[in-house]
Amino acid sequence: MRILLIEDDPILGDGLVAGLGLSGHVVDWLVDGRDAINALANDRFSVAILDISLPGASGFEVLRAWRRERKHHLPVLILTAHAGDEGCI
Repeated sequence: MRILLIEDDPILGDGLVAGLGLSGHVVDWLVDGRDAINALANDRFSVAILDISLPGASGFEVLRAWRRERKHHLPVLILTAHAGDEGCI
């Protein structure tokens, strides 16, 4: 399975890439929300793991752009330490 990981924390990102890789998955890792918005333009992924607090564009902005503007329906797992519900889709 090819997974798109968008996470700016290097410790968490390294751990996820290593763990998912040991399970046989291929992981493409991005750290910036703006890069994530463009990530689906040329590549195919089975699922995305998306942090909410990102530089460039928040995870909420990334998800809105994927769903509304680009019409992508990739399954997305939200990964965050974000405590509130403000900005939810």
